Amino acid sequence: MVRRLKTTEIAELLNTDAVARLATIDVDGYPHVMPIWFLWAADVFYFTSYPDRPHLERIRNNPRVGLVIDVEDRLRADGERPNRHATEQPPGPVNWSD
Repeated sequence: MVRRLKTTEIAELLNTDAVARLATIDVDGYPHVMPIWFLWAADVFYFTSYPDRPHLERIRNNPRVGLVIDVEDRLRADGERPNRHATEQPPGPVNWSD
């Protein structure tokens, strides 16, 4: 189970120089995910972009977007990342509606 971030951890993450991933939906309903630089100031996300970029048109057409900011911890001495983990699922069909 993923733990919730503390308020201080959220503030630290939003003030890093990490690249965000912005997800938009095109006119046919397909998602597009792209990296984008951001600035978090006064509880608002500011993005850098050129005015004619396709993602801006997708946002104008459908303002429902997703945003992910993630960072990975440094490699340990054994070459593994401390935040890497996998969970085995039982075989069988996946119910995507849950």
